[in-house]
Amino acid sequence: MQSDGIARYMSLWNVSRTSAHLSNVTSFQQQTCGIPSKSPRTPQWHLADSSDHGLILPVCLKERLRSPGSCGSGDYWQELAMNDTRPIIETLGLTKRFGELRAVDHIDLSIREGEVFGLLGPNGAGKTTTLSMLATLLKPTEGTAKVDGHDVLTEAAAVRKSIGIVFQEPSSDDILTGRENLYLHALMYGVDRRIREQRFREVLKLVDLEDRADGQVKKYSGGMRRRLELARGLLHKPKILFLDEPTLGLDPQTREHIWQYIRRLVDLEHVTVILTTHYMEEAERLCDRVAIIDDGRIIALDTPERLKHIIGGDIIRLRIQNPQLGRIKELGYVVKTDQAGDLVTLTVKDSGVHLQEILSLVGDVKSVELRTPTLNDVFLHFTGHEIRGDNAEGGFFQRVARARSGGN
Repeated sequence: MQSDGIARYMSLWNVSRTSAHLSNVTSFQQQTCGIPSKSPRTPQWHLADSSDHGLILPVCLKERLRSPGSCGSGDYWQELAMNDTRPIIETLGLTKRFGELRAVDHIDLSIREGEVFGLLGPNGAGKTTTLSMLATLLKPTEGTAKVDGHDVLTEAAAVRKSIGIVFQEPSSDDILTGRENLYLHALMYGVDRRIREQRFREVLKLVDLEDRADGQVKKYSGGMRRRLELARGLLHKPKILFLDEPTLGLDPQTREHIWQYIRRLVDLEHVTVILTTHYMEEAERLCDRVAIIDDGRIIALDTPERLKHIIGGDIIRLRIQNPQLGRIKELGYVVKTDQAGDLVTLTVKDSGVHLQEILSLVGDVKSVELRTPTLNDVFLHFTGHEIRGDNAEGGFFQRVARARSGGN
């Protein structure tokens, strides 16, 4: 099947009108074919003893199992041993520097097959740089990473065959139809022609684009374009799908729909998903585990519920005229108090039981807000500041260009 649109696209491959866009696409697809890079240093592994639950662990992870810190949960490693689920992605000391800037700082990860794993953090935290190294688009400065058992430096071609990528900015060509974009992707990834049409039908049905498959992409809405990107990323049946800010810039209703499609593809395609996001709700709704990242370092890693449990109680925000906090601080169920002028924030165990007593003790209360902890509270707990998401990072190619010139 080579339609007029495909023929037109091929004829424009080197024409100046589309040279900037197509040269980027060509460059990425040439990388996708893969040329092995220089071998990194060999990581140290330790055959675990019985106290390590029978796991063969990197040395640093063996120590983490015995004394779990802020970057991991001992419970997780015990679950991994009991479930006997092999890690599909492992990193040891993964680091990326651009000149004096350390964009990613010695990250250790072990991601299970079939997991939805999130990298949550503000713009510039190192999320996309980490993703780019795992996808073999950037070379680590030091440390190692294995994706589906393949080293990202010495076996880059094998890594690329195992993964699909959905970039933050749509990379489908808008002069083609949705189906024609899928056809190009099938050619570039070597999808067997005997199953191409079947795969087109499967992925289009998965993202509810069957009725619009033959319409030009430039006439798609933002949500439809994002769904086409998901379909394209799944076309060659990757074991791992990387999603870079999958719902950035979408309205709340469309974002909700994209979350449903992501969960559906995990269930039906049995794919491992690694996504980056600065949306707390997205991480909570989609992810089995979340790594909170800031300034290139993982500061906490666990399930969303366990991370929120770190806060130790519910959050009560009070606006009080002349706050009287002396007696409040002595109450055993008040875990933490913070004051900024007339705004008081309390972390309280069993807040529903104790709220009336608190209100009777703190002074003249003007307003009250009570809520359960969020991942933003966890981020604030570890860093002292909230997740910032107001400045866009730009499209994929913009970020790679900026990274190579010394940005993040």
